[in-house]
Amino acid sequence: MPTSNEHKSPVKKSTRPLFVVLLLLVGFVLGVLVTVVDQHSQEPTTLSAAISKLVPAPKGADFQQLLQVWNQVHTQYVNANVNDHDLLQGAMTGLVAGLGDPYSEYMNADTAKQFQSEISGTFEGVGMQVGYKNNKVTIIAPLPGSPAEKAGLLAGDMIVTVDGKDTSAMTLDAVVSAIRGKQGTTVTLTIQRGTDQQQKSYTITRESITVDSVQAKVTTYNGKKIAEFTISSFDQDTGAQLRTKAKNINAASLDGILLDVRNNPGGYLDQAIDVASEFMPSGVVVSEIDRNGKKNSYSANGRADLAKGKIVVLVNGGSASASEIVAGALQDSGRGTILGEQTFGKGSVQDYQTLADGSSLKLTIAKWYTPKGRSISEKGITPDVVVKAAAATADTSDDPQRTAALDLLSPKS
Repeated sequence: MPTSNEHKSPVKKSTRPLFVVLLLLVGFVLGVLVTVVDQHSQEPTTLSAAISKLVPAPKGADFQQLLQVWNQVHTQYVNANVNDHDLLQGAMTGLVAGLGDPYSEYMNADTAKQFQSEISGTFEGVGMQVGYKNNKVTIIAPLPGSPAEKAGLLAGDMIVTVDGKDTSAMTLDAVVSAIRGKQGTTVTLTIQRGTDQQQKSYTITRESITVDSVQAKVTTYNGKKIAEFTISSFDQDTGAQLRTKAKNINAASLDGILLDVRNNPGGYLDQAIDVASEFMPSGVVVSEIDRNGKKNSYSANGRADLAKGKIVVLVNGGSASASEIVAGALQDSGRGTILGEQTFGKGSVQDYQTLADGSSLKLTIAKWYTPKGRSISEKGITPDVVVKAAAATADTSDDPQRTAALDLLSPKS
């Protein structure tokens, strides 16, 4: 399940990961941060001294109680060989979990390594993005060609159990860990679809999955030459992939463009800007507003290789984050018509920092807004033309949204 990477210092804005959170809160131990090793000197320090270095100075927090719990664990717990490292990992996890933000998390070194490897585009699992929707563990998007997609799982499906374990009693991170596994092994998911109370079980064989984020083809429809670009995620080289494929199909000769970001869970901010810049020659792509109300805007970079001709953008409930940035930019600028269904509504900014021991901190620091100031977080992107997807069947050739998009781009004369 792809997510994000970066290295040591806080991530630069141009490379912030925007992925829907897939590896979330791993449970609480102490619920507050206790630094027993000074990060600068790497010299041991006392718990009290560590607390005194917290910035800002804690207010209204009962650190005497923390000290009491720490001491009782060390003096009364049945196993005398208490592992301080494990206690602190749990404490830091609990600290970030205490924010109540499903998109902020502390990851230990092992989880962070997995997190970083997945963004490379190759991973082992069933190939789907998951997150919280209405407090339910929900499939954001199955990846194209993945075991999840081939098994028939859909964006919006709620995961009720994983190998018989009730997900309502699990953290999202625990759900993800339970689904992930070595290729060739199986996992059984119990799924509830829509408002239907009936549940169905799917046993899926895990695979090693390599994701090529951009697919392109040319379709002749009603005598017109239409380029279809499908972007499944916004990885580190998505913009470059799009430019290469646009050149290969001779974009100058096109009559229209169909950009499909359905079931695209997001990716890197710089790649969202890069992709939007291929379609719009100038103007703001997206703005962010931080905790102090400071606004930063990011504009198109001027490439605009695909700036001519009609554009229709296909979206659905699995279109999230960077997908919503691109759709919102093309909609607000008047450059494209958005067609499909309401998008997911993931418009918060996560800063990702790798810490000295290989662990990492992902923290929500701002929210995204479209060029006209619409909040992506509150309700996502509303299509200009609403077209419902076909009912789930074994026949995947029935795609009324794509057909409607082609009709807009090349109406019958």
